[in-house]
Amino acid sequence: MTGYLVLDNVGKTYTLKPSKIGGAVRHVHAVDGVSLEVARGETLGLVGESGCGKSTLAKLIMHLEVPTGGRVVIDGVDHSRLRGPALKQARRNFQMIFQDPQASLNPRMKARAIIGEILGNYGKASSQRVDELAALVGLGDFHLDRYPHQLSGGQCQRIGIARAIALDPGLIIADEPVSALDVSIQAQILNLIGRLRQQLDLTMVFISHDLSVVSHVADRVAVMYLGRIVEIGRTESLFRNPRHPYTRMLLEAVPQPTPAKRHARAAVSGELPSPIDPPSGCHFRTRCAFAGDECSSKVPVLRPADSPHMVACHKAETIASSLNMNVA
Repeated sequence: MTGYLVLDNVGKTYTLKPSKIGGAVRHVHAVDGVSLEVARGETLGLVGESGCGKSTLAKLIMHLEVPTGGRVVIDGVDHSRLRGPALKQARRNFQMIFQDPQASLNPRMKARAIIGEILGNYGKASSQRVDELAALVGLGDFHLDRYPHQLSGGQCQRIGIARAIALDPGLIIADEPVSALDVSIQAQILNLIGRLRQQLDLTMVFISHDLSVVSHVADRVAVMYLGRIVEIGRTESLFRNPRHPYTRMLLEAVPQPTPAKRHARAAVSGELPSPIDPPSGCHFRTRCAFAGDECSSKVPVLRPADSPHMVACHKAETIASSLNMNVA
């Protein structure tokens, strides 16, 4: 394992109480055996439909949830085993940018206090450092003296970003950081995140359901479906030549104003199955026209398509040939 962030067969299963006396205990398989590595200084885009397990995986990395199985290793340290003071000290090295900027901030605290709180928690309280962080994310003194409800969504997200980078972490988990913002503000926040990533040499996992956003920030993209990674590769390669029908379905959701850039429809239908009772074998088989007997009995594993492009699909070569994949 050589990555700065390493997920080794990480899983998370939630147990649901019976809805009635004598009823069966049910389980939600939110994350199902995810293994991947993110190199130091790299940005990995994590994409998929709502309910596929992206945010749960983010919580597992952040230790906001404890994995049912597997390991989360950050900078060579197995964080799955840390507890108490050891975990608190380790948290300095990994921070999170949340989806809803205003809901993630304490409404009773001014911006200056919000940014300064995390510094104070680690004995590094400094008004000068708060001013430096504010300037780094494009906030002025007048922003720092206001409450979250007095600021716009974009300004609140800048506060959230300043808080995330306050302790000079090596890893940032950005969970849908621009989905709640206006389109015009999204570009500003994406540019800010990109600049900080380069300036501070950050390793990042950028989670989104919008591939058009991920294409601008990610070095590699991992596609998640019903708790599993089904495809992963360099951003340009995955967008140009996706090998999994689910990835193609996601790409079709990206508006293409130029007819020449539009591509053939993938053979996909239906909706995301319930994680309580997922299909056997390949979770995607109930929506794939190419599914066969092997797909229902055997779980597909990630295997090389075009190095370092990997796909978890028994019919990857057949589907690629049939759809004549050429995504511009």
